[in-house]
Amino acid sequence: MLFRECIHNKVEEIYNVILLSLKEKKYSNGKGLYDGNIGISLFLIQYLEYNAENIDEVEAIIGDLITEFMSSFDSYSFCSGLSGGLYLFEILKEKNLLEIETNDIIEQLDKYLSNNLESELENGHYDFMHGALGIGLFYLKIGQIEKVQKIVNYLSETAIYDDKSKGYKWNSNVDYSGEIAVNISLSHGMSSIVIFLSKVIEKKIAVNMAFKLLRGAVNFLLSQELDYKQYGSYFPYRCIEEKSKSRLSWCYGDLGVAIGLFKASFVLNDSSLRREALFVLEESTKRNMLTEDNIIEGGVCHGSAGLAMIYNRMFLETKNEIFLDASKYWLEQTLRFSKFDNGLAGYLTNYNKEWHQDLSLLTGISGIGVVFLSYLKGDEQYWDEMFLM
Repeated sequence: MLFRECIHNKVEEIYNVILLSLKEKKYSNGKGLYDGNIGISLFLIQYLEYNAENIDEVEAIIGDLITEFMSSFDSYSFCSGLSGGLYLFEILKEKNLLEIETNDIIEQLDKYLSNNLESELENGHYDFMHGALGIGLFYLKIGQIEKVQKIVNYLSETAIYDDKSKGYKWNSNVDYSGEIAVNISLSHGMSSIVIFLSKVIEKKIAVNMAFKLLRGAVNFLLSQELDYKQYGSYFPYRCIEEKSKSRLSWCYGDLGVAIGLFKASFVLNDSSLRREALFVLEESTKRNMLTEDNIIEGGVCHGSAGLAMIYNRMFLETKNEIFLDASKYWLEQTLRFSKFDNGLAGYLTNYNKEWHQDLSLLTGISGIGVVFLSYLKGDEQYWDEMFLM
């Protein structure tokens, strides 16, 4: 069977599983973008672009998911709540894939988001997925300059100067134990700050302050580089003090850091930095040992679909065939991870060393399906900006 046909068949299987589960409310889902039903709606919208045979039925389901989300959201976070859902709506509106008037909604809910942004800043919780930066990303999307400026001011006030790197770093909660330390990752750490500041500068907001912070953050990230021959990765899991090999994934490790450096290189007009970022990304394509690199599932967050997404984005940015080949390789591995008899379309997700059925965008079959659909449609992967690509 041809590769494209295999992906087509798997997308159809994912579609049927998702449709049935939503109709029967068979699985308990969250409500948000990354972890719930509003994220699943992205898969359905993408699917209708590919196959509109059941358009009336699917559009009705999408409408129900949006109505349910807007009437029952219980979080403000990008991962699970209002800021992530509204961000998705803005992207879909830009692409003429969703007819929804959000201005009145945003006006009504602005106080809720603003109050929670203030609270997160007061608590020193910048986390992109669950804290201030996620709310800030939405405000940046809709051009709320004052709110974005507030976050930049916070980053300036809380930046810690690192004499060794001549750069800036920020502490954060690194795990559920409450430990406070530096985290350089994309999902919860400093790489997301680098990307946020790069976007702020692109929008010409607080340019001087943001530029200074970005240059400092980049300097610190570069100081975290490991000896690849000794550790097997260029950057650590969280910070260099741990001196541990990082996994190959979207959430942690070389790829997220290098994506941050790559994006920063344009606004900093730093060709040397761009070469460094591209070197790390190109070298990462050689890491294809599943067990050694802790790749045991198909999802976007820490699985093979996330790698396919990242490398396809880099191919779209650079036209370097190395990235196209790497993306296809990880698509092939994603197909192979559909191997569980009790899985959804054959897929299970690993949480805390246990396997679970998962419909979500971040870790489940909706995200896998969206990655597959972008391959089948040959589109520009517009949706990956929600993953800071």
